This record gives sequence, C-alpha cells and structure tokens, in this order.
Amino acid sequence: MMRKNIIPRLLNVHPEKLACCFHTIVSSCFLACYISMAVTVLIADNKYLTNRFLADGFASMGYLFSMWVLASETICFGMYTAIDILGLYYKQSEKAVKMSKTLRTVASHMLFSVVFPLSVVVLILFWGFYFYDRELIYPAILDELLPPFINHMMHTYPVPLSILYMFTDIKKEPPKYKTLGLLTVFMTIYSLLFIDARKKRGQWIYPALEALTPLGAIWVLTSSLIGSFVFFFLGYYLYGKIKDMRSYIKQKVKELKSL
Repeated sequence: MMRKNIIPRLLNVHPEKLACCFHTIVSSCFLACYISMAVTVLIADNKYLTNRFLADGFASMGYLFSMWVLASETICFGMYTAIDILGLYYKQSEKAVKMSKTLRTVASHMLFSVVFPLSVVVLILFWGFYFYDRELIYPAILDELLPPFINHMMHTYPVPLSILYMFTDIKKEPPKYKTLGLLTVFMTIYSLLFIDARKKRGQWIYPALEALTPLGAIWVLTSSLIGSFVFFFLGYYLYGKIKDMRSYIKQKVKELKSL
C-alpha cells in the first residue's frame, strides 16, 4: 500500500523542482571544492609547500589545463543555479526573464563547446597517466593534503554531470558552427599560453610530459587536441540519443499516470 502511494507522488513532483535541487547540489559541491583547496593551501604544513612537485604545481596553477576546464565547468553549472534563483524569486520581472534566457543560451553553448568535450579529455589524460605512474600526475603525498572528492570533482565527476545537464536542461542543442568556434578559440588561446610557458621555462609544466620522449609528448598533446574536437561531435551525437530517451521516459510517465 505504501509503494502505491509513493509512486504517484514521485510522478507528480514538478521537474523544475528536481532540477533546482540538482543544480544546487552541483554548485555547492564545486564551491566546496574551491574552498577546500584554498583552505588546504593556506594551512598546509611546510613539508608540502617545499615539495618540488607541489611547489611547481602551485606555481603553474594558472597554466594547468584541468584548472581552465574546472573554471569553465563551475561557470556553466553555476549559471543554471542562477537561472533557478531568478525563476524562483524574480519570475514576475521582465528583466529577470530576459537575463534567464541569456544565461541559458550562454550555458548551453559552454556545455557543448567546452565543458563536455574537454571534461572527457581531462578524464582520459588524468586517469591514463594516474594508472601508468601516478607520481607523474598526482603523487601519493597529495592524498595526505587533499580530500579525495577534490580529485574527483576536477577529473571525474564533470563528465557524468555534463551528461545529466544535457538530459535535464537542454531542450534544443545550440548550433554547431557557434560552439565549434568557441571550442577552437578556447583551445587556441590555451595552446599558445601553454607553448609560451614551455619556451620560457625550458620544460613542460607537466612532469608527465617531461618523463616522455619528445615524440611521445608531441603524440599526447596532438591526440589531446584532436580528441577535444572528436568529443565535441560525440557530445552532439550523445545528445541525440538523450532526446530519444527523454521522449521514451515521458511516454512511460504518461502511461503510469493514467493507471
């Protein structure tokens, strides 16, 4: 009897309320990630700050690809939380409605152009090097310094989160020519800065690349660049499947409500 009562209630929960809860949790997790990193660095013991790997990592923070992608993810996911706030508290305001539409457009473009494809690149590169030799990318000493969830917020969770946002928030995918242009600009700017840092320092900012042969480093970088565009088109293909799945689920929900 209890199950029969619960199912109709769940089916009658407004999707926007569920999406709002989802957005709030995601944004809170990213905010907690930034706060934890900042606090960790501020209170870190001297042995961590003098560690060569960590010291170089902190000094190169602005050049790390994962940090650029993390910032993009935070902005994109945060926009959906802002849209929820505008919808909840300023729904009668025309200005708020226009702002929500603008934010939704920008967020959807970011999701398809940068967030999804580059999150996949980060996941593959990081965990590939991690299982090959973690000391080259995320040494064991970091386990003493940073909680595990920070590692996963940066390198793992954004991929499934991006797919969930496609499922819950994207009603129509943005034009490919626009998002492809955004991805090209993003990768061009980062690549120029990355190569410039290599020239100035005389070495790669990533120890993992220094451990490879010159040919191996070029192969990894070229594959990453090409992969970002491959995953860009994969994102659109995946969204096509998501739309079909969403239609199927809506039909099943209607059938359950009619029982």
